[in-house]
Amino acid sequence: MMSENDDNLMMNLAKLGSAAFFAEKYRESADAYWKAFRACGSNKTHEWRYFCLHGCTSTLRLGHFHPNEDDFINMQALLKDKKELRLFRLEAAYTLGVMYYSRQERMKCEDVYHHAVSIGKKKLSDKETKKEETCKMLSATDATKKTMKELMENRLMDCKKNLDNLNVATRRAVGTSFSPIEDPVRMTHWFPVGMGGTDLTQDMINNLIDVGGIQCDYCKRKDAKLSKCSYCNKGFYCSKECQKKQWREREHKKYCRKEGQFEPGDLVQLARLKNKPEINGNILKVVGRDQTATEERYKLQQVGAVQGDKILSIKASNLNQLRPYDCRI
Repeated sequence: MMSENDDNLMMNLAKLGSAAFFAEKYRESADAYWKAFRACGSNKTHEWRYFCLHGCTSTLRLGHFHPNEDDFINMQALLKDKKELRLFRLEAAYTLGVMYYSRQERMKCEDVYHHAVSIGKKKLSDKETKKEETCKMLSATDATKKTMKELMENRLMDCKKNLDNLNVATRRAVGTSFSPIEDPVRMTHWFPVGMGGTDLTQDMINNLIDVGGIQCDYCKRKDAKLSKCSYCNKGFYCSKECQKKQWREREHKKYCRKEGQFEPGDLVQLARLKNKPEINGNILKVVGRDQTATEERYKLQQVGAVQGDKILSIKASNLNQLRPYDCRI
């Protein structure tokens, strides 16, 4: 049980969060709601606890400001806390996925949502926890009380939907709404890197940025528990036999890359560029390491480049690896 002082502190902080939000002071609002959530941490089933957390997470997801490292640390810690109730872990997972996506870190986004699905699927053996999930919490969206199980199922559905959108119609926005973008049959880059645009069609681009994890990359089976390649962390297999066949027959050994490894001919996606944010998301081909640079940089050129097309030199930290070629065929 919370003390009267803690309860008053939580309520006052929640009011500050609400007032800051309506004053469009979104950073202050998120911080106040987070402090309110922490203030009622000693009572995990307090009816206002979810309201406070959702006040923070929904503000983080709106995109009015860039989440800072503390936001990532807080959500990661909440997600990993096995003593925490599942509703709050799923809320953290949903928010963390959106935050990763906003930084163009699709693979981390995928990892978080798979983790969320595994949490939601887990069968509870603890009677006390089952009882706790029947407790009612104040919903932040419509100010009504709902059971934790109801709220959890809704959030799990959101996580599954976002995971699905990382693999199907992948140019939809990840977040609270999913409005498809009308795409031409053939797509050119958003900025004139070269003279003729990219050779990549929209279907090819969607295939390149899919994160996988919905079927075995070798046999395409969907109704099995999948394991990842331990080296690249991007190949998915339903069995060791399929993984071995992928390695030999489809040459995964040729395309498998560890985190941060780039080889000539690899396709990569530009990300987290602050000076030219308009070119983030472009898919280019690695020409090779930029030997003239003192830091780790790579020379890149668009797919289908012609003579005279520009070659860019980009820092390794601004490149996203894509799934290995053999995993996408």
